[in-house]
Amino acid sequence: MQVSIIYDLCQLADGRLIIASSVVGGGSRVLWELNSDTGEISRISTARLDGYGRVAAGEEGLLYLDASGVLVIDMENGGKERVLSFTGTSYLLQEDYRNSIEDFRVLEDGSVELLRYRWGEDGNAYLSEVLQMAEEATQKAVLSMRCWNLTGDTLGVHAWLKAQVVRFNQQSDSYIVSLDECPEGTEVEDFARRTSIEMMAGSGPDLLYGDVLGDYVYGAIRKGMLEDLTPYMEASGVKEEDYFPSAFDGWREGGGVYGVSLSVQMENWRIRKGVLEEGVVPDGEALADALLAWPEDGVLTLRYDAAGVLRYLLEGSEDFWGILDWEAGTCDFGGTSFAKILEAAKRYGSDGLTERPEILERRSSYQILTFDTNADLAAEGMEAAGVLFEDGFHPAMMNTFQGYHRMMAVNANSAHAEGAWEFILFLLGEEAQTALQGKSNSTGSYGIPVHKGAFEVCAEKEIATTTKMEAVLPAYIMSVGTELITKYPRSYQSLTEDKVAEFKAVLEDARPLPLRTVPLLDIIVEEAEYYFDGTKSIEEVIAVIQNRVQLYMNENK
Repeated sequence: MQVSIIYDLCQLADGRLIIASSVVGGGSRVLWELNSDTGEISRISTARLDGYGRVAAGEEGLLYLDASGVLVIDMENGGKERVLSFTGTSYLLQEDYRNSIEDFRVLEDGSVELLRYRWGEDGNAYLSEVLQMAEEATQKAVLSMRCWNLTGDTLGVHAWLKAQVVRFNQQSDSYIVSLDECPEGTEVEDFARRTSIEMMAGSGPDLLYGDVLGDYVYGAIRKGMLEDLTPYMEASGVKEEDYFPSAFDGWREGGGVYGVSLSVQMENWRIRKGVLEEGVVPDGEALADALLAWPEDGVLTLRYDAAGVLRYLLEGSEDFWGILDWEAGTCDFGGTSFAKILEAAKRYGSDGLTERPEILERRSSYQILTFDTNADLAAEGMEAAGVLFEDGFHPAMMNTFQGYHRMMAVNANSAHAEGAWEFILFLLGEEAQTALQGKSNSTGSYGIPVHKGAFEVCAEKEIATTTKMEAVLPAYIMSVGTELITKYPRSYQSLTEDKVAEFKAVLEDARPLPLRTVPLLDIIVEEAEYYFDGTKSIEEVIAVIQNRVQLYMNENK
């Protein structure tokens, strides 16, 4: 067997030299002992190992770093035993070079220090010792945070959150956050149901982040399963006026705040001029009428098939435009309003028709740079739109549907609710919020800060940078099937203080989508598919929807 690449070497306390290498024709790692007198190597009798092949001398003997933590290797028989586990923590070995642990060492006090390869703010990579797992860390109370696969995401707001978990674990004297991630291959609904059942039984994680409750959010709030954060905010001196509404309005019920959004997640739109009568405040039926009367061929938006259009036309209304009577516990889908909405959804779903013009287009709201001002819209024959609420169009906080959750909540059963709030408060702080700007000079790199002060800092930095640049950046790139569509290029130099002020006004205007209608939307969309694909008539589908929604309302009075 021949050595291919030597990855690391160390000297044990007894003087023996150990080499970690790969072998010709194999990608796994093998350990050898080097005879310093003869130069010969002999393989340590052990199974091939995973990881980067890093070794160190510890008090227990030869230590080996793999993807799951640190092993101690028995030099006599080649056995291995886990002495430090990364499982359930943020200390995971990453194959992606942008966030990978490169090496480790054992200090005199027995603690393990890890060397991580990370990006600098200037976009260049550098080596930095960022983690230290010491014995005293085990004395801290563990805060379990249930989430999706943060460790597999090296970009976006999840990458930011992982970095903040590390910072908090290093700085907190009392707590350490441990990631309780969804097992690979688990279905969304199964994971949400499991979490809900655990919480109803009086257990579950301390913290919940992301889409781990699915459609059970509203029920969890009503049943007292989530901690009301209002008293913690008051005790900590948190002032809502220092944050955009997205921070605390997403899961607000009866005056209580049951979830916090760590970054602005907002859905906003632009609509072709002339579709709606000027000065008229539309509702779902009015927009459906306008679409059905529109003489030109097209799709509502390339982003939505018929089911997506149906959801869009209903999602902003607490009662589906008068169809639901929550106080009486009744519903009536038999009128002309819902039939029109169904018909418009079927007619204007994209369903892969990329050649048709859009009536409603995504208005980029995740970066200042690519944001369309009202002047931009007017020049392109468009006007500002959003999701339809009872009083017209407004940008919507995307925190109530699968795939968009960015909410952090505290389990009412948690024995460490104070510590959980301490972590949330850390994430809402200006330092952590400013870090959302990420490795690039784009304020939306990891998401828009909900903290207004952090937003101002990021905006000023971006203005100072982009005014010196000549390049043009596409304002929006979307994928439809296998096709990439680029729209609305904007110059870097178009970023001005006036544009930032207009963008900030949009952030202030963002509203939460109703929570209690989410399960009903799922029922409606599921049954409507039979009308969209021609399996059932519109009358048959409406009758089934009427029965199913009424049954749900009866069961949830």
